[in-house]
Amino acid sequence: MDCQIYVCAIGMRYGSIDEQTQKSYTQLEYEKAESLGIPILAFLIDESKTRFSIDEIDLGDSAVKLAAFKNKIKSSKTVTCDFFESGPDLKGKVYRAIINEIERQKAREEDKKGTLDAYIEGAKLFKKFVKRPAQYRNQEAILRVRFDGKYGGWRLKEQLFYAFGFRPGYALYLNDLYTLGTSPDVSESIWSVDCFADGKAADWLDDNDVNQGTIIEGRFKLAYELVRDIKEGNQLLRSNHANDIYMACLVLLEGLHVISRDVPINPTQSNE
Repeated sequence: MDCQIYVCAIGMRYGSIDEQTQKSYTQLEYEKAESLGIPILAFLIDESKTRFSIDEIDLGDSAVKLAAFKNKIKSSKTVTCDFFESGPDLKGKVYRAIINEIERQKAREEDKKGTLDAYIEGAKLFKKFVKRPAQYRNQEAILRVRFDGKYGGWRLKEQLFYAFGFRPGYALYLNDLYTLGTSPDVSESIWSVDCFADGKAADWLDDNDVNQGTIIEGRFKLAYELVRDIKEGNQLLRSNHANDIYMACLVLLEGLHVISRDVPINPTQSNE
């Protein structure tokens, strides 16, 4: 189907039937547009305000199919549906609906361009951050990233969480996020960094089933902190390193979009 907007007007007849599917050609066109994600503008005759002669109304099986088709349209959350009483009424409503849909499409394209510009600029900032993390720490950026690793579990050392201001057992820890949008000019081991997510950001990852091979877009903080042994009361927490070290990572502040899933990951990552 080669169109940008699908418009259908439905009265009291179901229409010609396709022998193979036993559906009307109008319904088949509608379902094709729906499957392709084409905006649908549907106009149904207002049965409460229009009078019909008997030869203008389908009866029997066709009437049942027509009613089910209309209910499908009216219950859809993605279809723009309106009612008409006459030919002139339909003409005016179709014209206004098409103009409104064109304006919505323009707005969506502008939003996409704004998002594209934002994540490209974010990738440029990340490129500076991985080379000079202390210079760019705590800045925020819109990033598009690929999850190449896996989630860290409760066995992670506590000081990793405490150093970045999180409580063990509450925040998610993602291994190996690969930032998209610009070419790396450092080694792959530096370009792929780990990430924390807490609260609503962690809920967003869980709710959207973000796993290995998923590309997401989000608002991140560029973090760079000293990871060291931490004393809590009289208990000395376990050390993950022989010496204290500085560590750069990302903090997901807000998940924005899931871009794609099951994307081939970087084969150089250990994914542990």
